Amino acid sequence: MALANVNTKTFTWITGGQPEITSTSAAYNNNTLSEDGKTGFIGLNTATGSWMYKIDIATAKASLGLTVEGGKITAITKVEY
Repeated sequence: MALANVNTKTFTWITGGQPEITSTSAAYNNNTLSEDGKTGFIGLNTATGSWMYKIDIATAKASLGLTVEGGKITAITKVEY
């Protein structure tokens, strides 16, 4: 995973994420941004499981948000925490 800033033309690899990052679901439904624009949330569906990660945009650091048991992530539209 990576962050690309088209305004500053920068690219930063995200650290702390799941090594297996190939999503088997539609990627456009599996992510959202916090209302303040400081945190991104991405859902990853893989052959070994499904997870939602919280990404701190300022530091490009991902941390595990939740593990989905018994299914796959089909969409993330809003996250309140």
